[in-house]
Amino acid sequence: MNMGILYSGKLDFIKSEEFFTKCLEIQERILPPFHPNLAKLYMNMGALYKKKTYYMKSQQFYTKCLEIQEQILPPLHPNLTALYMIMGDLYYKKKDYTKSDEFYSKCHKIKE
Repeated sequence: MNMGILYSGKLDFIKSEEFFTKCLEIQERILPPFHPNLAKLYMNMGALYKKKTYYMKSQQFYTKCLEIQEQILPPLHPNLTALYMIMGDLYYKKKDYTKSDEFYSKCHKIKE
């Protein structure tokens, strides 16, 4: 996964995607479905596709990450705040303002 992060930072999205995809194939095979390492990988892949402006694909990975995080973290955990903000941003970019507002509201509730 670190190589995927490295290449993403260098804006070499093709190599980054290759490493993330290989890592995902291995981790999904050996880890339980709600493992924190999978959440981290889904988060990184979501970020990669967001940088590439592939918002639908980005949303798919962030959603998988969120599903895991909501299962393993307490409801007011700061990681959830960040994910809700990211999801709100993605829906906003897709002009789905209702869903965007829903995620921004979840984020705001935690910050209160």
